[in-house]
Amino acid sequence: MTKTVILPTCDDGNRGDQALVWQTKNLAWRAGLADKCAMLTEDTDGAEQSKREGIGLLQPILRHPSTKFLGVSNLSYGKFLLVVWGIISVLDGFRALLLLSRIGRILLRWTLSEKQRSTLRSIESADACFVKGGGFIHTTDSVTDPYRAYFFLYHLFLAQSFDTPVFVMPNSFGPLNGRFFTWLVRKALSQCSLVTVREGLSQQALASIGVESELFPDLAFGLESTESVTDLITEIRKEHPGRDLVGITVRPYRFPGNQNPQRAYEKYIAQMAKFGDWLSLNGFFPLFIEHVVSSGEHESDISAIARVEELLETDTYAVFRDSEFTSRDMKGLYKKCDYVVGTRFHSVIFSLAEGTPALAIAYGGNKGEGIMRDLGLPQYVIPIEEFEFDRAASSFIDLVNDGDVTTKLNDLSLQITAEYRRLIDRIHDAQTLQLGD
Repeated sequence: MTKTVILPTCDDGNRGDQALVWQTKNLAWRAGLADKCAMLTEDTDGAEQSKREGIGLLQPILRHPSTKFLGVSNLSYGKFLLVVWGIISVLDGFRALLLLSRIGRILLRWTLSEKQRSTLRSIESADACFVKGGGFIHTTDSVTDPYRAYFFLYHLFLAQSFDTPVFVMPNSFGPLNGRFFTWLVRKALSQCSLVTVREGLSQQALASIGVESELFPDLAFGLESTESVTDLITEIRKEHPGRDLVGITVRPYRFPGNQNPQRAYEKYIAQMAKFGDWLSLNGFFPLFIEHVVSSGEHESDISAIARVEELLETDTYAVFRDSEFTSRDMKGLYKKCDYVVGTRFHSVIFSLAEGTPALAIAYGGNKGEGIMRDLGLPQYVIPIEEFEFDRAASSFIDLVNDGDVTTKLNDLSLQITAEYRRLIDRIHDAQTLQLGD
């Protein structure tokens, strides 16, 4: 029986991450490596849907400092919180570093919980570890960048210390700045059995630091959707006939690197409210969708939606939230929309995969701009730092009037299926080569 562990830490609240975990398990199984599969998660209660999918739950060895000390709000970082988290990170990070050696594990195993010791055993005995798709390695020009890289890459280093093969599923990388940051990324990825990226910009970023990679589509494109039961959409269609339904995802965002991040966030919320009003007044129906469910304000979409609602001047809109919806259900929901405007990029990917034209609000590295460019849709992406009502309205009208978008989306499904078959073959070939070595 083959065993696989999926890295890094995640849970079911982020439906995009959930889709990537489930698809990673699917591809690993098809490559003959995941008769038994487990994932790292900080919150086992927050991963029940994945557990029902037959995925085991493991507690990470190196945990985020917020698990030991959480501020009142994590939407922004105060100096006190940064200092406390810094102290915790140094202590935990040093212990975790020692655990990368056999002697360190012998000496420090007693400092781990039983669940963490189980994680060690699972990674050591695994036939392979898979880094789920997504985008978590990029610099934000912050002093915390090196630790963020160490934190996210730690379990790759741990697997490699056991000589467990590591396969990196299609990820976004970059921008990559800073000597120590790039050294960590290069060291981790150069020891992997296979590194794949999900857009050309990331492939260029890795090549610039000497890491070879292969290009494949984001795994969420291939997730099978379900015909989700949504009485809300049925009611909207009935009460507002003739109005095209526009799904919208918004999120809290810290605007790293901005001199006044709070003001930048407030501007983003205000411009999104103006855009929602404009849609209502021009014959569309805005549906604000909670794509990510989280108890932390920084990841809680509903907290951002509530801020938008406070500023809306029209009552011709609706909000969809259902914590029981899986990523498959959410993908089916976006299929029911006529258009999508998504800050959460997997809301855009879900939509495009289901044939729904989408406008992307890009943030956090190369993923948004890079993927939309590779799809031949670069004109339909707006950086979150540049999000303005006028630009959004203009781009949205262009999207509505662009007949070529539908043609491109119709061709997408066959291309994705062929690329996934090729990825499965590459995983199998890399594993065979590893065994031969």
